[in-house]
Amino acid sequence: MINVLAITAPEVVGIVRDIVLISISLFAILALFLFSVMALLLYRKITKLLSKTEQRLDELAPAISGLTAAGKAVSNVVGMTQAGFGVKGVLGAIGRMFAGGKKDRND
Repeated sequence: MINVLAITAPEVVGIVRDIVLISISLFAILALFLFSVMALLLYRKITKLLSKTEQRLDELAPAISGLTAAGKAVSNVVGMTQAGFGVKGVLGAIGRMFAGGKKDRND
C-alpha cells in the first residue's frame, strides 16, 4: 500500500511558513480594523468637544467684549491717577473714553 500522508521536511517547512504568513496577515487585518474603529470613536468625541467649545465661546463673546471695555475704562482711570488728577489728566481720560475707534497712546 502506498503511504499518501508521507511528506518531506521541506514540504513541512513550506506548510508552516504558509500558516504563519496567513496568521500574521489575519492579525494585521484585525489590528487595522480595531484601530479604524478606535479612530472613528475618537473623531466623534473630538468633534463633539470642538462644537461644545465653539458654542461656549459664542456665549462668552458678549461678556468678553464687556471685559475689554471695562479694561479700557480702568486704563483711563490709571491714566488719570498718573496725571495727578489734574485738569489735563481728567480731560485726557474723558477724551480717551469717548474716542471710540481712535487708537490709544498706549497701543
